[in-house]
Amino acid sequence: MGSATEQPTDLSDNDNHQSSFLTEQETRSIITPFAFKIDTSLFGITLATPWPRAVAILIDLLFIAVLSNISGQILALLVAVILYRASSKSTHNVSVNNQPKKSKRKAIVRFCAAFIVFVTLFNWLPVLVKQTEHWLNITFYPNAPTQPISSKQSDDVLGLTAFALITLKQSNCDTQMCWQKLLQPLMVKLAKLDISTSDAKELITMYIAHIGSANLDKRQLNAAVWQQYQQLRSVQKTKASKLISPLDKHHKALDKLVENPSNKMNYSLIHWGKAIIDDLGVGFGWAAFYFTVFTSLWQGQTPGKKIMKIKVLQLDGTALSLIDSFGRYGGYGAGVATGLLGFLQIFWDPNRQAIHDKISSTVVVKWPIQREMYK
Repeated sequence: MGSATEQPTDLSDNDNHQSSFLTEQETRSIITPFAFKIDTSLFGITLATPWPRAVAILIDLLFIAVLSNISGQILALLVAVILYRASSKSTHNVSVNNQPKKSKRKAIVRFCAAFIVFVTLFNWLPVLVKQTEHWLNITFYPNAPTQPISSKQSDDVLGLTAFALITLKQSNCDTQMCWQKLLQPLMVKLAKLDISTSDAKELITMYIAHIGSANLDKRQLNAAVWQQYQQLRSVQKTKASKLISPLDKHHKALDKLVENPSNKMNYSLIHWGKAIIDDLGVGFGWAAFYFTVFTSLWQGQTPGKKIMKIKVLQLDGTALSLIDSFGRYGGYGAGVATGLLGFLQIFWDPNRQAIHDKISSTVVVKWPIQREMYK
């Protein structure tokens, strides 16, 4: 009876047969030699010793410590630029068959870059608006308070100021009594606002400064209007104190403690993105950006490695891309997770590969390259 399908005892013939159709596109279902491809031109190059590598890391960490003091929003914009550039470079030398997949990847990367820029600008927008308003007030209203009013009713103050200036410009008053009566309703509204005494005094001075009457003693009018405001303000405080009992004060303090907005978690997409951007500025973000960008753009060198005259090379002889550099930086986490043994293995590894070198298939050599004869 015939036996089952015979298995080849010698794999050499099978290997020769397989090599006729194997390509560098790995299927991740069979073992291929391309996963272990090493550029033979690297043989004999002198490896970097552990101590220059350690000093280079310390120099890089000092630079990262300085960068960590910069706002995380700056880092976010830099990351967005790098992502956009990486997506543009990835479209070069792409075959027709891989074009749809590459186009989809490019769109995702560019969307991430645009989202980072949007969240960063959204975070900056309130600051820009406040600075613009302050600049406009100084430019068009030089007599206005130079410091922003520290009040929750700042919008009401701006509205009242605009109304007051329009009213004063359109008035035909020519006596102090007329101007004082005209300003009385404005003082009533101003007294109801929760602003400081100095802010109120500066606002009144600004209102009176915009009166165009030449025969008016503005100092005297200012004193009279200010006295009127103080009287109205004292009345307003008396009414408020009568309405609020001591028990109500305790209840309000308790409500503020329990319902503090800072204690509430905000799950909106914008606030989630802002939190990520803030976290990027602390350590990890700047370190990832530093090692990824410098290693890629400087062809295997960071500032520390350039100072110590060492360089990272890939075993297959290809240049380090942004993805390769980021993957090598990710291997640093494995070195920390192994209790630093992943870093220390450069002392006994034959090719002085640390764990991040193993992960990224790289070696660190002396630069400029020094080559020795090997048999």
